[in-house]
Amino acid sequence: MTSGSLPQLALRLPGRWISLDPREGVSAEAQLTRAARELVGTADDAAEARRQVREQFAEVLRAAREAQAQRVFVCHRISGLPVPAAITVHTPDGLRMAPTVGTAPSAVITTFSESLKELGVEGVDDATRLAIDGAEVLRVVREPVETVTTGDGQQITFRRLRADYWYSMPGTKQIVLVSMTTQLGDIRNVMLQFFDAIATTAAYVAADA
Repeated sequence: MTSGSLPQLALRLPGRWISLDPREGVSAEAQLTRAARELVGTADDAAEARRQVREQFAEVLRAAREAQAQRVFVCHRISGLPVPAAITVHTPDGLRMAPTVGTAPSAVITTFSESLKELGVEGVDDATRLAIDGAEVLRVVREPVETVTTGDGQQITFRRLRADYWYSMPGTKQIVLVSMTTQLGDIRNVMLQFFDAIATTAAYVAADA
């Protein structure tokens, strides 16, 4: 099966999201600036909040470029409310299981999970197995704490939430990574349920769909 004919993972995203191509460069950066304005507003006293939101999404975009990701989604609004969240979709080149594994979803994800444990990847010991039609998913959660310095020199500490969903690809030994991140780590359970709902309603479609 050639790369051009591989099935594509389609996400069902609630509300309104901004879709970014990491390869677009300047145009994507401009979209991030607009996204921060739409998420936070344009009031003068919201300038610091806009800067933080934009920097967070810019970091996601930079990481996506470095990882040669296909797409980044930035949340605009859900049910009329702004939600600071971003999703990055990767199909890492060369990330396929050994020939002896076969293509059964369970075997692919089990072998992949064992590989992450050998590498000592943070959060893998508490990983959760999920499933969609025709594929299995390994969810690995991290909760980094970050400190930012405001324009007036004050430091603000907040907890982020990152959930990595590693999908097997039907009929192959390929892995697809969907990373979901938010600044709302203080409401971990709520955001994780939200991310899980997106992850488990995803579906593979034909490459030309």
